[in-house]
Amino acid sequence: MKKNRIHQIQEMPGGFARSFSMLFVVAIVLVTSCNKDDAPSPSGSNAACQLVTQTSTVTGRYDVAVTYTYKSVYGISYDEAGNQTEQSYQYDYTYSDGKTSTSTSKISFQYDDKGFVLRRVSQYNGTDRDGKSTFETSNGDFTYTNDRLTKEAYAYTRDGKVTNYATQFEYDDSGKLIKYSNTYNNSSVKIEYNGDVVSKITKTDGVGNTITPFLEYNQKGLLTKSIETDGGYTEEYHYEYTSEGLVAREERYINGKPSSATVYEYDTKENPNAYVYARQKGYPVVPSTRANFTSKRNITRLNYLTSNAAMTGFEPSSSTTYVYDYNAKDFPTSYTSQTLDKTGVQTGTANTTFEYKGCQ
Repeated sequence: MKKNRIHQIQEMPGGFARSFSMLFVVAIVLVTSCNKDDAPSPSGSNAACQLVTQTSTVTGRYDVAVTYTYKSVYGISYDEAGNQTEQSYQYDYTYSDGKTSTSTSKISFQYDDKGFVLRRVSQYNGTDRDGKSTFETSNGDFTYTNDRLTKEAYAYTRDGKVTNYATQFEYDDSGKLIKYSNTYNNSSVKIEYNGDVVSKITKTDGVGNTITPFLEYNQKGLLTKSIETDGGYTEEYHYEYTSEGLVAREERYINGKPSSATVYEYDTKENPNAYVYARQKGYPVVPSTRANFTSKRNITRLNYLTSNAAMTGFEPSSSTTYVYDYNAKDFPTSYTSQTLDKTGVQTGTANTTFEYKGCQ
């Protein structure tokens, strides 16, 4: 299945995506949009139904000769205030050539009595289809000033090698993020505003080179176009939105030529990820040169496009459809999905179930 930004690294079909390895990456960029409706809250505390288990069985094609089946189990625990205290993941792959791979991940959170997360501890174990094993841990500590996150400090260990790094955040008097920087690669990002809308983002790398992308917004303050040029290479994105502000279409251009595009269709029901991955209390909204892919609704169809032969436009590449069952609270209890290539041949399927607490 072709991947786009919200399906990167490892897919939870139906628009539920997360990366479970390389645990340290999550600290470098927390949130990727400037959305006034993205209110901070203890994750899950506002949900009518708190997701506790998501189980998926997926089939697909590894290459032209090998197919695979994998089962994933994703679990969440909460405290009495509704804060997530633990997330756990397990993936088990079986390939048609007899090989297997597996991975497990566990993330735990500690909070103060006001609901601010103070510590994040992660552990990952994985063995790939060639038998290579990976073990990673990540311990993060969080510092707040005036109820705003000002520093994340991480100790990341992979195969016995320890890397220490930190991300720091600066704000203006109104609480908008104006700069964040990290010691992992000594880069920084400066943000300027025109009222509540981002007017300029300046990226500086570890040796002092700067990039200022072109940004264009609609009347609702949603990003409609971004262009980044670096070393003669230009990457450009165009976005269209639904009436609720969800991304309806994303187009990518490389050096001015069409590269890929994705068209999104949604239902009108609750997506549990809107609560599972809600912005934590005190965390900033981090503006980005990419659109905000919110989880408010469940994806019902993805149409993937690629450039045509003349590189003058887009043509169909593949598609995935999702069919849901819902409970009385309009949260999904299960879905089935099917992926087809551009000729209509099935290349993958998935079946997923959801279990909740707090609703019947």
